[in-house]
Amino acid sequence: MFGLMFLQDQTRSLARIEQHLRKGSLMMRFLFGPIAAAIAFVGPASAEFLRHPDAPARESQIGEGAQIVSIALNDGTTLTADLYLPDGAGPHPVILEVTPYGRRSTFSSSVEHGFWTGHGYAFIVVDARGTGASEGTHTFMADARRDGPQIVGWAAAQRWSSGKVGMRGSSYSGTYPLQTAIGRPQGLACISPNANFQSGFDGPLSLAVPSCKAGPWAGRRT
Repeated sequence: MFGLMFLQDQTRSLARIEQHLRKGSLMMRFLFGPIAAAIAFVGPASAEFLRHPDAPARESQIGEGAQIVSIALNDGTTLTADLYLPDGAGPHPVILEVTPYGRRSTFSSSVEHGFWTGHGYAFIVVDARGTGASEGTHTFMADARRDGPQIVGWAAAQRWSSGKVGMRGSSYSGTYPLQTAIGRPQGLACISPNANFQSGFDGPLSLAVPSCKAGPWAGRRT
């Protein structure tokens, strides 16, 4: 929607400038000509120059090519996830995100699936317990330490998996890997938390500002 509004603004601006150019003097043309050229240049085509070279291809839409899979937890709860697999028989290393924001929402990392599969990774985005299409009751971050290791174990054991799982995410989804890593699940090779709101190693989650003291995993590679 914002892109459409931007293009509409461009069109209106160009129309006004063209009117001035038609009616104005040589000085007006001198002033407005470069402005018109600059506005015309900043459009959809030139936006490609602003894209990160590792950004997913534009044709990789959220959900495109995903397999919907179910993850059974020990208490009988079933979680729903999107699985994206690269070409080739595998097995593949796995990138995993668990999110309460909806596995196919723009607040998840689902838009990245083309990047990860293009580099040989299986990519999984899971609806956290009690959110999206997953069963159960969502309890704010209290489920991560229990569910996270089980999700990692499931991903590591699949036939298409190499047995090595990396977790990523931002905000809530970035705190989830930290909470998961506390359980040291077999198969968790690395985590990449971003914009997380707690270290995860200082005890139970608190809404207060967390302590910055070093936890038992400080300096260790997960």
